[in-house]
Amino acid sequence: RNNLVSSMQSSDYKPNFTDNDIQYMTKIKALLNFESGYQKSEIMNMVGDYDSLDEDVKSIIYYATKNDPNYLETIGILFLKGERGITKDEENALILLKKAADLGCASAAKMVAKLYREGIGTKKDLMAALSYNKKALILFKDDEFEKDILNQRITELENLMEDPKAEKVEIEKLNEFDDDEYDESDNEENND
Repeated sequence: RNNLVSSMQSSDYKPNFTDNDIQYMTKIKALLNFESGYQKSEIMNMVGDYDSLDEDVKSIIYYATKNDPNYLETIGILFLKGERGITKDEENALILLKKAADLGCASAAKMVAKLYREGIGTKKDLMAALSYNKKALILFKDDEFEKDILNQRITELENLMEDPKAEKVEIEKLNEFDDDEYDESDNEENND
């Protein structure tokens, strides 16, 4: 065994792959390159005129294509607000924020819950809002303040789903806690 390890560590070691091994690895490499290229072009297609964007935004897009949840969240917010040369597109914002949330970004999960709750970029879906609030609760594991807010939202959403007549009052109560998130009215003020 020691001879095998030492021979693998020497600089003249060459693996002994069969033709089938090489064909298999070539197919895997091609699939990985295709998947990476697809994702990159998917985000770039969402953006539109990529060449007109400033270098910072291009850098954000680059890291978003590498599945970095924080950069996916950032580009999602840019789509949500229509900033930094990105055209406002709430549907694409939701797609990118969901991906960030599914990759473990707590703040993205919280935003996705709000988008579903209010029907921004999608139809209103209280069950999906509840699901993403629960995901955010898990992801904000060490933040007691966020956990308290999310627990209250979860309880209110569960109550709302039991009594749909209370929807308007409950949604207004839920929105009181969204001062640190995207707010549609803030964006409208900026466009005046």
